Amino acid sequence: MTPDTSPKGAHTPGPWKIDVRMSSQGFWRVLGRIKDGSPEYHVANVIDANDSAQNAANVLLIRSAPDLLATLHAVLAEFDKANSDSEYTINLRDSVEAPIRAAISKAVK
Repeated sequence: MTPDTSPKGAHTPGPWKIDVRMSSQGFWRVLGRIKDGSPEYHVANVIDANDSAQNAANVLLIRSAPDLLATLHAVLAEFDKANSDSEYTINLRDSVEAPIRAAISKAVK
């Protein structure tokens, strides 16, 4: 497993959830916990001023951020374990490794 390279306290660990009670008040609230059993707290708000599907999609993307980041770390760990010099593996690394590293960097800096 790839070690966590994010600064301590950089983001709330997942899973995050959507507080649907707030959607009727004109915004979506994303909630998280610092650790299991701790109280939920506010991670992000998305204003739903024009009641658009795009705002709802943004909330879903924000909610999934911790899972997406963990998945990217897992993919890099698999690349690190792969000892194959096959053309497929080399092409796969060339096409996705740099964008994955860039996405992780954007998420943790």
